[in-house]
Amino acid sequence: MAKAAPIDGLDADSPLGLAARRALAVRLAELRALEPVVALRCSEAADRLAPSGLSDEVEAVHDLRVATRRLRAALTLFGLGHDPARAEVKRLGDALGKVRDLDVQLAWLSTVLASGQLAAAERAGIEKLAEERRLELGPRERALGPALSRWSEEVAPRLEQSFAELDAPGRLGGKALRRRLRKRLRRLERRLEATLASNDPRTAHQLRKTTKKLRYQAELFAPARPEAIAPLVAALEPQQDTVGELHDRDVRAPLVERFLVRAGPSEQPGLIALLREDLAERDRLAAELALELRRFRSERLLHTLRAGLK
Repeated sequence: MAKAAPIDGLDADSPLGLAARRALAVRLAELRALEPVVALRCSEAADRLAPSGLSDEVEAVHDLRVATRRLRAALTLFGLGHDPARAEVKRLGDALGKVRDLDVQLAWLSTVLASGQLAAAERAGIEKLAEERRLELGPRERALGPALSRWSEEVAPRLEQSFAELDAPGRLGGKALRRRLRKRLRRLERRLEATLASNDPRTAHQLRKTTKKLRYQAELFAPARPEAIAPLVAALEPQQDTVGELHDRDVRAPLVERFLVRAGPSEQPGLIALLREDLAERDRLAAELALELRRFRSERLLHTLRAGLK
């Protein structure tokens, strides 16, 4: 995942309106810089009869999707969580997500097939699943094209103008934003306890979403309280990675199970082996996440971080 661009020229005493304009401009610029690479992938998908599978533009799709999330986090932090702009950014992010999900699945299946660890009888089902996923990728790439064109030609220019005119009372380091971040930290504490009680897919997914939103908002607040935000982001990064890997397994298992139900006898051994290995890896990651969350709890890390934002 690409690192967020720093928001330069701000500190705790910066007027909130200035901070909002500058932060939103930087986050929108990050997004716009990635548009041409993804647009090229979409145009190539429209010209070919069958999807080519993974390409050099795969990471650009991922980075662009992350950029939409960072922009949405900025809109929410600066009090625009219900603004129509946020809905437009989410619409683009959802279109990117449909392509990204298949990219991740195909990368996983390609790695398994290239590992050299499969028995001959196990390859057929995995190859069939990978082929089905590749056939689905082309339509999703082609559907992304119009969504990206609409964003680039209509939505983004309009947002650039509205962001430039934005104003808000207060300071970047003032009570309003600190209160919002403390609220996010309290929500993360609740998600942490719920996940420790039950690390089922839905609970872990809620923890993942809360972690990402807090991290992306904290990155924006860093110029105001770097001494508080640096340890917060450092603590959230590994947790986000672990819970993200866990989420990937939680998405894969139902995918394989649905395919297994309609698979032929010759395809079933590979799918069963795939499901068994993925469930074992899910258990390992869940145990690793539980250790991280218990450390958060025992060290009262979130409490300390919240106190630093008072």
